[in-house]
Amino acid sequence: MAYIIGVLLVLLIAGEITARFMGYRPWHETVQTMQVVPEGRFYQADSILGYKGRPGKFELLLNDSLRFTVTHDADGWRKTGPDSLQGDSLPEIWIFGCSFTHGYGVNDADNYPAVLQSMMPHFRIRNYGMDGYGTLQNWLVLNQLLQAGKRPATVVLGYGAFHDQRNTANRYWHKALHGQRIADSLRYPFIRLDKKDSLILHYGHIAYHPLPLQRQLALLSLVEKRWNDSEDQGLRSKFVTEVLIQRMVGASRDAGAHFVLAGVYRHPETEKMLRTFHLDNVPTVDISQDLADPDLRILPGNGHPNAKAHAMMAQVLYDYLQVHDLPTNANPHK
Repeated sequence: MAYIIGVLLVLLIAGEITARFMGYRPWHETVQTMQVVPEGRFYQADSILGYKGRPGKFELLLNDSLRFTVTHDADGWRKTGPDSLQGDSLPEIWIFGCSFTHGYGVNDADNYPAVLQSMMPHFRIRNYGMDGYGTLQNWLVLNQLLQAGKRPATVVLGYGAFHDQRNTANRYWHKALHGQRIADSLRYPFIRLDKKDSLILHYGHIAYHPLPLQRQLALLSLVEKRWNDSEDQGLRSKFVTEVLIQRMVGASRDAGAHFVLAGVYRHPETEKMLRTFHLDNVPTVDISQDLADPDLRILPGNGHPNAKAHAMMAQVLYDYLQVHDLPTNANPHK
């Protein structure tokens, strides 16, 4: 028995050294604190989307170091300009996405849909992005709007490769949410495939359970990554995202709208998705910026784009829309 224990101990030490040599470290959650004024929830529950923004104007303080203002309209979506732009005469551009689109960490006028609004006063830019959303929620929002009889001139989907994990609520997404105190108790929609590859909608609360001793051993971070990768392949998260985007493309075109797939997160998998849809004759544009540059991040330890990066994203999207045939005859409230 002592021999077996000794061998196992040697293997454990060797595995730990190997894992650290490969760049793995014991896991430590990243805790984000958010103070919200007025006090209360920044989000509100939604039976279809899981959650959405709470109407009103909020002052937020992130990690006791970054203060910014967020204003949601009566429907819970971030305002992009004055209320005077909401008339029926202006064709609308709907922009969907996650926190990169909603504008996590930047003021109302500084997220890229709001900057684009200032550059395109003859259009009404709608920001339907929300922190934590994936393609699934983007599709659900688009579907709700179209069923309500609203019609855009153009639909822009801001996509990043990390949305895939959100669409299937895999362990990577559970892990990413751990420590994000503002997300506590939120209910999330996610997809599971049946035997015929049909997308089945589920809802649940997201909770992450690390492996025993994962906070102490780098080896277990390696083991967990292999486990998470295997789970993600089984859930076919990339395939699920492709189907959801195809649905958004089809619904937009059926409504007479121009559809654009915009990459917002610089990553090989984001580029791969853009190439896939470009080859399928879907207009695509990469508006992402190099967020490895600390001058483009809201905080040194936070990878969200700051106001400077958002301005650059808006400029790329504006240039793209100017050189492509942008429909201007759609009635936004048909």
